[in-house]
Amino acid sequence: LLPRLPALRCVGFATPSCAAGERLLASLRACSVSLVHRNDAVPRATLQSVSTLFDELAAFTDWKEDLQADWQSVLDRAKSLWAPRIRSQPSPPPPPPAGAAAEAVEAAEAREAERAAAEAGAGGGGGAGAG
Repeated sequence: LLPRLPALRCVGFATPSCAAGERLLASLRACSVSLVHRNDAVPRATLQSVSTLFDELAAFTDWKEDLQADWQSVLDRAKSLWAPRIRSQPSPPPPPPAGAAAEAVEAAEAREAERAAAEAGAGGGGGAGAG
């Protein structure tokens, strides 16, 4: 495609290593970039590395005690996560404010009472002139 589309570029994200051969790799170097995130295993996996991994896993037999310890840890954690919760009595309301704060609350309540009385009186309801 490069002879027909010289501006062709390819960006790969975690692409597996499937291209082989120096000639092919040299031609891809001019038009492609492969981005690998830290220790991502897929781009680094080759037939040889996967085969070695399978051989090592097949030879590993000391896993039953680790599995039992891990499973017991999971069970212990699950028991504490879903433990029943005992609800306590509701908290009593906070005490009324004291000192200057109490005076401010009383003044605000008095103003509200005066405003309510003024609104009730302005609403009409048969004042002195009714008759």
